[in-house]
Amino acid sequence: MKIIEEDREFEEYIMNGGGCIAVPFEVTERGGEYAVTVYSRFRDVAEEFSDTFEGDAFSEKAKSFLRLKLAEPMKEAGYEYSEMNSSTVVRFLAEKKKLSAVPEVDGEIVMITSNEQFEKYFNNATRDIELDDDDENDVCFAIVKDECILSFAGVNDITDDGCLDINVETSVEARGKSYAAAVVISLANYLLDRGEQVCYRCRSTNAPSIRVAEKSGFIRDSLTYSFVCYDFDADEA
Repeated sequence: MKIIEEDREFEEYIMNGGGCIAVPFEVTERGGEYAVTVYSRFRDVAEEFSDTFEGDAFSEKAKSFLRLKLAEPMKEAGYEYSEMNSSTVVRFLAEKKKLSAVPEVDGEIVMITSNEQFEKYFNNATRDIELDDDDENDVCFAIVKDECILSFAGVNDITDDGCLDINVETSVEARGKSYAAAVVISLANYLLDRGEQVCYRCRSTNAPSIRVAEKSGFIRDSLTYSFVCYDFDADEA
């Protein structure tokens, strides 16, 4: 298991209270190879983890080991361990030649390029993103029927390696009809044609979201568990 130490300057910034979130330990599996990114002060924990959990890095036993070793020292530094946010995430990548064809849907697939346009169609479905009207990559593809959005996909985040991470939302009444896959494929095609890298991430326990990625033709890239802590003083401010 490869061990990578976090940038020392960034580590000191975090451990001296400079951030609201801290991730002192992260383990990733890609192609059968495991790598741990860890704060230098916890390298001994990473070495013990590597010796003990090679091939079993995502088990509950492995996660319990990290809580035992890291929760208290992180609390002393002002950060509270978050079990809810310390999740295992599966990442998929999009390749143009491997994307599925866009499924047929009962509605019109439209590209939304501005917040004003979004509001024109917006109904009471969940909307977790805002568009940057000046960014040509920050667009949504949506299925619209009767002037309401039934499902949409947009860029959720830019990952550390510059990959554009897709977010998808579908109204309850429109689920199970391949609508999510239709908008994900449409957005992925648009971004890939612009020369961007595209990925799709979700929790490893989110079976419906994984099915969307697989149905869209995305290729599984990696599995990552992040030990996440928050600055509890910042929450009180």
